[in-house]
Amino acid sequence: MELYRKVRHAYFREGVSKSAIGRHFGISRDSVDKMIVYSVPPEYRRTAPIWRPKLDGSAGFIDQWLAKDLDRPRKQRHMAQRIFERP
Repeated sequence: MELYRKVRHAYFREGVSKSAIGRHFGISRDSVDKMIVYSVPPEYRRTAPIWRPKLDGSAGFIDQWLAKDLDRPRKQRHMAQRIFERP
């Protein structure tokens, strides 16, 4: 956050060029551009849905198994290897 404030102050108040700001703070010009556009760092946004081709067909079954396992003792629950080996 402090770096954002310094970069924006140098650009808007002092009129320093983007490349000079990048050299001074040791960041790329692309980062300077982003800092100028956004007043606070933008959060991560997923652009596409998660693609899980191997699990898509059996995700419902796995979710059911894991939901049922919550009532079982810890040692009897499904682990990744057990789910993989199950037909």
